[in-house]
Amino acid sequence: MPEVSIVKCKEISKLDIIEKALHKAISLIGRLISKIVRNDVIFIKPNILSDKDLTSGATTNPYVIEALINILREYGVKNIIIYRKG
Repeated sequence: MPEVSIVKCKEISKLDIIEKALHKAISLIGRLISKIVRNDVIFIKPNILSDKDLTSGATTNPYVIEALINILREYGVKNIIIYRKG
């Protein structure tokens, strides 16, 4: 069964604050990090098919993607693919 966690983050353009919020969200899920193996390929599919500003909420915030990549690297993941089609 999929698991979801939601954490409020009032800053949308401060990488360190976004990383802290993502760390908290991941820790609320708990088992997520234990399922990641260093040789896994992690596939990220952000919603970036629009030219709208990140403040609109219509596209994935690039700072969130960067923070997620940083966190995955902290856990030793080296194979990260960002998929963008459009």
